Amino acid sequence: MIQLVIVRNPFDVTKREAQEVVCRAGMPLRSYFCEPGRWQYSINGALCDPDAVPVDGDCVVVVPHVEGKVFGMILSVGLSFLTAGIAGGAILGGLSVGWRMVTAIAIGMIGGSLVSRLNRPRIDMSNTEQSQTYGWGGTSTLTGQGHPLAITYGAMKSGGVLLSRHIISDGARQYLHLLYCAGEGELQDIRNIRINENPISNYKDVRVDIRLGTNDQTVIPNFADSYADQQLNYELSQEWSTHEVQGNECTGIELTVALPNGLYYSNDSGGLDSTSVTLAAECRIVGSNAEWMRLPLCNTTGTDAFLTYKGTAWVKSLTGASIYDSNYSGNIMDATNKAVYRVYRFENLPPGRYEVRMRCVSKGGTSVRYVNRVYWSQLTQIVYDDFIHPGKALIGIRALATEQLSGNDPVVTWVQERSKVYVWNPYSKVYEEKRADNPAWACYDILHQCRKIGDRYIVRGEAAERLSYDMFKAWAEQCSAKGYTFNYIYDSAMQTWEALRYPETVGRGKVIMQGTRFTCVYDYAAQPSQLFTVGNIKQDSFKEEFQGTQGRANVVEISFMNAAKNYERDVLPVFADGYDASEALATPTQIELMGCTDLKQAYAHGKHALRANKYELRTCTFDAYVDAIACTIGDVILLQHDVTEWGSGGRVISVDGAAVTLDRAVTMAEGKQYRLMVRDSKTDALNTYEVKSAADVVVALAQTADITPGDLYTFGEATKEAKPFRVLSITKGMTEQTRKITCMEYYAQLYASDDGDVPIIDYTTGSDALTVQNLIVSPTVRRLPDGTTLYDLAASWQLPRGMAAKQIKVEYRRIDSLEFTVHAVYDGTATRAVIASVEPSGGYRVRVTCYNDLGLGAGSVEQTVNITAGSTTPAAVTGFEIVQDPANSSVLRLKWDANREKDLLGYQLYNKDDETGLPVTELIAGTSYTYFIANSGTYTFTICAISRSGAESDAVEASITATVDAKSVAVPDPPHSGEITMKKGELLAAWDAVTNTYIDFYEVRTDDKVGQKAGLLAKTADIRVAITLKARSGAILVYGHNPQKGYGAPLSVHYDFPALPAPSIAIQEGMQGFAVILYNLTDAAKFYRVYIICSSYNEALETTGSLVSYTGEADIYQVYAVQVDAFGEGVLSEQKEAVIKAKIDKEAIENLNVTQSDLDAVLAKQLQDIQTDAASAKQTAGAAQTSANNANTAAGVAQTTANTANTAAGVAQSAASNAGRTARDATQSARWAQITADAANTSAGEAQTTANNANAAAGNAAKAAGEAQKTANRASSEAEGARSDAINSRDLAGRAQYAANEAQNKANEAQRTADRMVVQVRQTQDSVSSIVAKLSGDPQNSGYSAITQIYNGLQLKVNQGDVVSAINVAPWGVRIDGRLLHITGNTQFDGNIIANHMLQANAVTADKLAVGSLSAISANIGLLRTRTSGERVEMENNQIRVYDANNKLRVRMGVW
Repeated sequence: MIQLVIVRNPFDVTKREAQEVVCRAGMPLRSYFCEPGRWQYSINGALCDPDAVPVDGDCVVVVPHVEGKVFGMILSVGLSFLTAGIAGGAILGGLSVGWRMVTAIAIGMIGGSLVSRLNRPRIDMSNTEQSQTYGWGGTSTLTGQGHPLAITYGAMKSGGVLLSRHIISDGARQYLHLLYCAGEGELQDIRNIRINENPISNYKDVRVDIRLGTNDQTVIPNFADSYADQQLNYELSQEWSTHEVQGNECTGIELTVALPNGLYYSNDSGGLDSTSVTLAAECRIVGSNAEWMRLPLCNTTGTDAFLTYKGTAWVKSLTGASIYDSNYSGNIMDATNKAVYRVYRFENLPPGRYEVRMRCVSKGGTSVRYVNRVYWSQLTQIVYDDFIHPGKALIGIRALATEQLSGNDPVVTWVQERSKVYVWNPYSKVYEEKRADNPAWACYDILHQCRKIGDRYIVRGEAAERLSYDMFKAWAEQCSAKGYTFNYIYDSAMQTWEALRYPETVGRGKVIMQGTRFTCVYDYAAQPSQLFTVGNIKQDSFKEEFQGTQGRANVVEISFMNAAKNYERDVLPVFADGYDASEALATPTQIELMGCTDLKQAYAHGKHALRANKYELRTCTFDAYVDAIACTIGDVILLQHDVTEWGSGGRVISVDGAAVTLDRAVTMAEGKQYRLMVRDSKTDALNTYEVKSAADVVVALAQTADITPGDLYTFGEATKEAKPFRVLSITKGMTEQTRKITCMEYYAQLYASDDGDVPIIDYTTGSDALTVQNLIVSPTVRRLPDGTTLYDLAASWQLPRGMAAKQIKVEYRRIDSLEFTVHAVYDGTATRAVIASVEPSGGYRVRVTCYNDLGLGAGSVEQTVNITAGSTTPAAVTGFEIVQDPANSSVLRLKWDANREKDLLGYQLYNKDDETGLPVTELIAGTSYTYFIANSGTYTFTICAISRSGAESDAVEASITATVDAKSVAVPDPPHSGEITMKKGELLAAWDAVTNTYIDFYEVRTDDKVGQKAGLLAKTADIRVAITLKARSGAILVYGHNPQKGYGAPLSVHYDFPALPAPSIAIQEGMQGFAVILYNLTDAAKFYRVYIICSSYNEALETTGSLVSYTGEADIYQVYAVQVDAFGEGVLSEQKEAVIKAKIDKEAIENLNVTQSDLDAVLAKQLQDIQTDAASAKQTAGAAQTSANNANTAAGVAQTTANTANTAAGVAQSAASNAGRTARDATQSARWAQITADAANTSAGEAQTTANNANAAAGNAAKAAGEAQKTANRASSEAEGARSDAINSRDLAGRAQYAANEAQNKANEAQRTADRMVVQVRQTQDSVSSIVAKLSGDPQNSGYSAITQIYNGLQLKVNQGDVVSAINVAPWGVRIDGRLLHITGNTQFDGNIIANHMLQANAVTADKLAVGSLSAISANIGLLRTRTSGERVEMENNQIRVYDANNKLRVRMGVW
């Protein structure tokens, strides 16, 4: 099996998918995971190619491709799997068993810390706004009303606020008009305008007009008036459709209608004939009883459709010409299958709120051949005025709807710059132009808010007299010298002090109040402004503390808007010196530097923050009287105190020329230079004087000095007479007359220049050209317990990131020596060295050199440091004595005389009976000390004086035998007062010290059972301690303990900490997540917990900031928050709803469109071939029809001939029949005559005459019969011939008819072939397509069905006229087109549904809901009642009400 771990969010590696998959021999990584996108793969923690082949048991980690060190991410994801793999030898098979075990243990121990050190910087979440300008989703445009007017400082990318959006058409084309407000003017430049992140020059038919926000700016063309569009998209019928405009001062109306499918009639030949629709429109003022006023709709396109109401008639707006009703009947006629638009504008209406109605009066036809569906697409209200928007920067865009710009509104961004602000110069009495991107002047302008209108200066903020011009100017000069700029757009409402926070952070300064005036302080290298000594520090108030270094950040992640990346939000990791070689693990912190747009500036800010972490270790607090304070927050002061032995201080007693008498004795060591620093009590100026000599309390200066008795002084070795500190805060002291000053030790090294380039990671070896950077050498004095003074030279340097040397050699020499001494040779990752125990005289030069793999050295870097030690040790302390306090026998009071050395650092006191040999306390700057004892006995102390060079005087001893009498030891009083405070979730108990007796410790309890473990909260020798409480209200007891008297009476400190109030939350939604912004937060909260609930899981996120960014699956989330303090959660906030919408990647849509285009191209080619075949078949059928028609004509002629022949044959046949009958009659007569003749002959006797007559008659009859027989024979012959001709004619007619029938059959077959559906399958090198269509006519009109397949797509399409149904399948998705999508079976959607109009109204009814309990439905019900009137029960808010049948309230439960 293979352990497959997939991380989809590179900024949150804790959310990962882990699964086991079957290992397939020879199968590469890409086969196990092949989703689209750029991914990086690793096997067992090692980066590898997608074609690498894992083996059974491997751990495969897949992460998105990110720049920089992805190894940390991979390690963090697979750490648990890797540790197991190491232990089993899976990925360290080449190591010995022992090394594999050691490595496994090491990784298991350092675990998450190592991951944190190597990991990619986390997303910054401290910005409280996440606005349209500064969110992680990029710059976007604000829409709607109520947004604050943005104020710009410097240059920044913006999307502005959309003021107006209007679409207009000239009938065939549509133009989109967009008007943006870039904020308050006057701006100096608007540049780099982009549409959909492409330069605007890439688009055709786009016009841009810019106004910089002056008061006299002109109107932007196309935006002189105010347009308010309402998108309607209703199909018009014969019934009226009515809508109202949005405002009540409308003076113009614009109607837009559209025929999206075109307007035409499909004729018999498949062509397009013209057809028409007739529209009507009317309007009237809402609420009036006036008749509807007809709006004439122009029959043509263009400006003739723009009419003005003049008097009682409509005229053309441009020309003022009258109109004719025949041309304004609302008729639209066309013959096109392209979209048709008509825009009708009606101007100069009486101001008011109008309702407008439209309908389609008639259409040219209603059959399926008519394409004439007409829609009312837009209703626009127009307010006519020349809107110049004075004092507001504007960008107007007029864009033609093309293939480049279609569909949704484009995303428009630009870079806007304000380069100057106006500052009042109190000396020249005029306003001066200053750079707006200077952080100091930006703060000044935020307070002053001066704007120039013409020649006048208008001030909206604080008066110039309340702003310290000199201080802001000094700060501005420092910012200019450092190159710090502030580029920011304030696009959301905030308080003034919150707005100042951004330029203050960038400029390393702070605006503060001095009385009623605004001034500023700044964190730059500075000279001391005031001196504090034991002479003006309240006694026993001095306290020195050292901050811990463990856990301090050594990586800073700077979040800022990077101008080099088109002002997109960026995160820059800045690493501390020695980060690569540090044995400690990374401790990253995040800094939001909003207003910084420069990479080098962000880097310098991060380096400064890291140096502050390095140097700012010592803090001092002390109380001073109000009248002695002449400094403010941020000032550098000089501090002298006996406790720390920084010089000797006090007040001047008298001055006589160059001789100054001090209030304490001072001494000077030979060979050293001493100075006297005096604070002028009149001007607070610090003056330094060289000292020639010192004798007891009198010092002789090198020159006459203007010093006043009572002035403060500090005396000591040059440069060591006092230590510089920077004031952090000045707060109220224990009394109204005192103030507590907190200050941090000041180091000039903190303000080292950061002029170097931002480090760029280069993993290639470049040690042959490598030199160290920022070499710093500082001397330190350290004293051993035996009194030995040592001098160490601490050297530190920085390596360019991503580069490594083979070796680094550190050398040093004295200034007066020519030869360097090799201190040590380190490996190539070292960044510091300590040269220990050098001689304390003169100066030293330190050299650091890098060497490559070949042993070749690169350039060396050198640094010089001076060390000067006194030639003599201080004199032994005099007047050392110990006295037991008579009122409190547990107190010993030690005192001695002051030494007079100039470089005296202080005094070191030792208890000789202490076997550890450690001092009783740190260096004592004064001449007295109070020591508490618990028991009787002999106590011996030694004291020695320490110079600034570390020299120590001979020890002086004093002892006392003290008897501790319990009667003289006072019982501890209860502390005078105390309190319990909570800040950041931590409880701190503090009380006043017990001063009536010795206190060895205090007990803080919840009960009075002193000395018992149960009920004990804390036991401390201090007067403040952190405690943990369970109840939100109650009391604690504070006991002071004395070794002799035990516990005194307690101080009862009551406390009450109500549950923290509910915070206010706001949701800011994005495409892939949302941000939860917290408001109304308290300092008492330890952190804030945000609950996020969706359909599949619940999650609780904790933060100490005021914003939580959340990225998750598309769903509907319920969000609420709570403040958490030392006792737990407070009151829950109101629940908010957030929606993460499913996002379809724009690139996938584009790729899907590209695939569809490729499929359509293949299909179009085959349709063209089919159309060609159809045309050929149609031509063949036409030729066959012509042949059939000719054959039918010939058959008809033959049939006529045959019919004529038949007629003639019939006549001949009839004649022949008549002749035959005549012949038969004649023959019959002849027979009868013969019979008669025979009878006559037989009766010869009767009459011979008769016989002769009969014979004659018989002869005649025989002759007639013969003639008749001939005639009959001829008639018969002629009839036979006619019959033969008739038969021949009939045969010819039959053959002609047969040929005609055959031709007709062929013609019919050709027509059937033309009408028959053709099924064509075609296969090419890169496509396969199958089409079923009619062979006659154009398939695009007659219809077809098709299946088309290419290498990356499959398409099924059915086309019938204007109805197209299609399914396109591509790697990027599936697209379904069609008029109707009918699903009869059960349907399941795993993903979200993105719909244009979401769920149809009334689509979800009760029968479609299956809810077992109301908890399944999350909603704010509001008023819930059983019926609207009569007997009913109502539930609303916190009440339940019962009404009787008469609607009278009978029962009410709740709170009111």
